[in-house]
Amino acid sequence: MEFDTRVRLEFVGSKTTSAAGLLAYRELDDKLGLTEMSAQFLREQRSGRNIQHQLMPLVRQSLYSRLAGYLGHQ
Repeated sequence: MEFDTRVRLEFVGSKTTSAAGLLAYRELDDKLGLTEMSAQFLREQRSGRNIQHQLMPLVRQSLYSRLAGYLGHQ
């Protein structure tokens, strides 16, 4: 068996994810616009000057964390 010595493999832990399967969900979500569609049904109820994040990214984060199996506090 011969190997091409020009090919180098390098493990970079900070750039490696165990949640790569979520990429397929994200692509499907982007194609179908599912998260964006939810904006039609969800209204921002928070008020005040301390709001740092928009509602839809928070919804997307919550959804993907559940898909990844991170259930949080119960």
